[in-house]
Amino acid sequence: MNYWDKLVTIPYGAFPKDSEPFTALSGKRENIVALLKAMLANQQEHKLPEIGFMITMPCGYGRIFRESNDIPMEDLPCPCGKPERFLIKLDKN
Repeated sequence: MNYWDKLVTIPYGAFPKDSEPFTALSGKRENIVALLKAMLANQQEHKLPEIGFMITMPCGYGRIFRESNDIPMEDLPCPCGKPERFLIKLDKN
């Protein structure tokens, strides 16, 4: 496994305009699960509530991911209905 296989992409900066595509989190599912586990371990180590992480979309929709089972097996579109918006888009390579 090389460095690129371990990446999870998290965009930052201003939210896009309504007409622009947006993916809040992308990468291989196993890497996103590893990120979640690392975040939970860090929260536990610092005696913080183990909340995992939350994705908030430009439309205002938010979802909390606390367990490995919360990470989808397929792309997770935004419930706003815009086909170019995803909470999680999985790299299937």
